[in-house]
Amino acid sequence: IVDYPVLQSETDNYYLDHDMNHAETVAGSIYSNKCNSKDMTDGITILYGHDMRADTMFGSLHLFNEAQFFEQNQFMTMETTEGLYTYQIFGVYNYGDPYIPSLFDINSKEGVQAFLNSLVQCAEEGSSVTHVREGVEVTAEDKLLVLSTCIGSQSDRRFLVVGKLVDTTLYNE
Repeated sequence: IVDYPVLQSETDNYYLDHDMNHAETVAGSIYSNKCNSKDMTDGITILYGHDMRADTMFGSLHLFNEAQFFEQNQFMTMETTEGLYTYQIFGVYNYGDPYIPSLFDINSKEGVQAFLNSLVQCAEEGSSVTHVREGVEVTAEDKLLVLSTCIGSQSDRRFLVVGKLVDTTLYNE
C-alpha cells in the first residue's frame, strides 16, 4: 500500500512540505522526526505522512477504517539499509492530536507502557473508527511502529496504524 522512502531531517517536520529532493510540495514525504533513531531501535518509532486523496503518501492508511481490511492485513514491513523489519499490526486508532514524543518517553519501557495505556483508553472511548486485533499480546518490551496521518474531517485527531516488531532480517549478518 505505502512504498516510499522514509526521510529524516535535523529540523522536525521539514518533510511535512518537502520531497526527497528538498523541493517544496503539498504532498510532503513520509518522515520521522529527529527524536527517532534511524536504526529502528526505539521503543516507539513514529512515521508521519499526509492523507492524500489519491491514496498516495499515507492516504491509503484509511483503508484500515474497514474492519475486513484490518482483519485481512496483519503485517507491515519497514526496510532500511540495515535490514527488513516486520511488524504485526495490532491496532488502528482515531487518536488525539498531541505530539506523541512530548507525552511519552519513546525510549523507555515506562514510556512505551504509558503509550499502550493511552491506546487502550482511546479504544475504550470509542472515538470513531478503532480496531484492535484480538489475541495479540503487546507489552512495554515490544518495539512499536506507528504510522500517523491526519483525518480530513477532524483536525484535532490523528489516524494511527500501530504494530509491534515480530521479525528482523539484518542484511550484513
